[in-house]
Amino acid sequence: MNPITKTLNSKGSKGSKEENLRQTVQGCKLVKLRLNLAEISSLAGIHENTAANHRKKIDEFWNEPSLTPDEDKKFIREKAIDLGIKEILTGKEPNLEAVFGVILGTFLKVETSLLDEAESLAKVWTIGKHITRVYRLVCNYKNPKGVPVHSEYQSAKYLINLKGKDNLNNLFIRSRHYVPGRRAKRWLASRKV
Repeated sequence: MNPITKTLNSKGSKGSKEENLRQTVQGCKLVKLRLNLAEISSLAGIHENTAANHRKKIDEFWNEPSLTPDEDKKFIREKAIDLGIKEILTGKEPNLEAVFGVILGTFLKVETSLLDEAESLAKVWTIGKHITRVYRLVCNYKNPKGVPVHSEYQSAKYLINLKGKDNLNNLFIRSRHYVPGRRAKRWLASRKV
């Protein structure tokens, strides 16, 4: 057994840490997350120093094609949601909106191409949180014409200013014109996704 495999498989853990690392690295590549040692170590369940010590192995995993792309994506989706929820629950103000943001953001990143511009989990979760806030606002008012959302509403402003602005049109239908007497356009949840 080579020293890298021995280190990654040490401490009697169930399952192979090397296999987790391989799935994590290849999964990150498949869903277009950048090669970030901190995120990779958190997702793979290894210490950040271990990831840094095995950078060469991580680069090898990154450069080889995935043999099980569906399993690797599923692994990333599950691990990212677990990690995000743990961070929220141990944070200053855990709330349900942030949990939904993690779940929605991760799902959109892994299963669709809507968040291709987001290259880190933190960005994915932030986008998910803002989408959740706008959806909550839009769904609270059952108006078939859409709900006026003010142009200075923080979450709407954040989503409008994203690089992949066209992807916003896949999530929401927005009116072309402002509502008379307000700085708001009508937003309606889209059925495309």
